[in-house]
Amino acid sequence: MNFSQNMRTEEAASGEMRDDGGTAEADRAMLAGPAPRHLRVDREIDGIEQVTVAAYRRVDPHALFLIPFTCLWSGFSLSGIYGPQIANRALDVKMALLGLPFVFGTIILIGMILFALFGRRTLTLRRGRGTYFRGVGPFGVTTSFEFDGRSAVRAISRMGRARHGLRIVSVVEISRPGVPGRVRVCGGFSEAAADYAAALIREECRRS
Repeated sequence: MNFSQNMRTEEAASGEMRDDGGTAEADRAMLAGPAPRHLRVDREIDGIEQVTVAAYRRVDPHALFLIPFTCLWSGFSLSGIYGPQIANRALDVKMALLGLPFVFGTIILIGMILFALFGRRTLTLRRGRGTYFRGVGPFGVTTSFEFDGRSAVRAISRMGRARHGLRIVSVVEISRPGVPGRVRVCGGFSEAAADYAAALIREECRRS
């Protein structure tokens, strides 16, 4: 491996790998084809307004680890702390308080499992504005943003650290001239899905 190859490898491992700003021709060509795997795009009419909804659903393989871990960890800890109290029908306040961190931990783990199995990431675009929802059913976090013809929209892929080493992390970044800060949406999308979502937003920007 030569010096330039070493430099590219180090940059990929430590920072930004790819920055796709897109062009009108490239975006139209991409959107003319099928959406990437796990991404469903629907266009609806709400009154006189067209609404584009891009929903990304994918079962997270981490669920295979989280489910048995939660059953073992929560089962042993909670049954050991609260089982005798329930069997004896007697409340031990000290032990009950000691078990609260395990209760909260179990709730968090169950939430992670539900999101891994049934979570959805939904990008909704209307004229000049959009929302990005990440959650399960009606429960989750929604990010709202605005855009226009001057907005810069790009899909960024970086190398991020995961449980078992490095992995590619993709996100769509939106910025507007004169508006401080940048909005980042579509975190958790695959690289291809993030590219497609960025193309959708840029097409809406051109219509604004």
